[in-house]
Amino acid sequence: MKPKIIIRNMYSSILYYSGILHVIRKLGGEKSIILAYHRVLPQGSEDIQYIQPGMFVTVKSFEMHMAYIYKHYKTVALEDLIMCPNMKRTCSVTFDDGWYDNYKYAFPILKKYNIPSTIFLSTSYIGSSKTAWPDRLAYYIHKIPNNQLNRIYQIIKHEKLQDKILEYENRLKLNRHKKELFIEILIEYMKMQDEQTISSIMSSIDLQFENLKTEFEARSHWLTWENIREMSFHSTAFGAHTHNHIILTKASQDYALKEINDSRDELAMHLGHPIKIFSYPNGEYNDSLIKIIKTSGFKMAVTTNKGVVTNSNSPFAMNRILIHDDIASTLPLFVTRITK
Repeated sequence: MKPKIIIRNMYSSILYYSGILHVIRKLGGEKSIILAYHRVLPQGSEDIQYIQPGMFVTVKSFEMHMAYIYKHYKTVALEDLIMCPNMKRTCSVTFDDGWYDNYKYAFPILKKYNIPSTIFLSTSYIGSSKTAWPDRLAYYIHKIPNNQLNRIYQIIKHEKLQDKILEYENRLKLNRHKKELFIEILIEYMKMQDEQTISSIMSSIDLQFENLKTEFEARSHWLTWENIREMSFHSTAFGAHTHNHIILTKASQDYALKEINDSRDELAMHLGHPIKIFSYPNGEYNDSLIKIIKTSGFKMAVTTNKGVVTNSNSPFAMNRILIHDDIASTLPLFVTRITK
């Protein structure tokens, strides 16, 4: 276990078992919160071996979280919480992207505790064999021998990339034989680029690993419309998350508008009602995007800015608390995260 994680565990345990967190919560007025999840995976899943730590919780952790929330918070649908931000000790549960494991593993737990939820969907992925480039890239690195990481490094090195090129090239070069660090640095680096550059890089890398690409795309990654319709009958709402999960701040205004509205329109067509809630991919937004969200008919949008729900929040830049296993795998860690 990494020293940082050991220290975090000790710190959270002291706060939790001493009662300090209870005092903090009382002094803070027991504010409402929005939790943000991505994937929910069983402990032995191969996916855990390669996806970014910030992208998942285990099934065991998720059930522990929901049991605690059920006991200590009033759980409400996201749209209800936004309408009454001053409600005390209230929690809304959200997920980004639309992963199939939300249906297979999280949905039964949500039904067990009668907890409503919201899933923000990137509509081009629904029921498809498409794969998100960060996960595809991480899968390649997971599967190949360490001495082949240099093949990926050489592709990156020869692309015309923007932002902190020398700094990242040096970090990649130094860590190109250490898979965990290499993938973290590489994904962080690529997210700084525009969509065209990312597409170019991934096309070159995909050609290098065609067999692994075929193998990876054969898996069931995403919710289907059948899953979505079933979940919608059991207190799960759905919001827009763009059509292709692009980072909107890297796109032109026209392209951003199309991505937002295509996602909204496809969801409305399949679900039979207007779509009023939105989540910014990668949590990135600006004033121009807020204007687009407003004019596109949305009533609210959520970010990945950590914080509680208050009247001072813009309804188009709502705070959420990101939850993932490396910071919430024990009850003290989880309670510390949502309290502080």
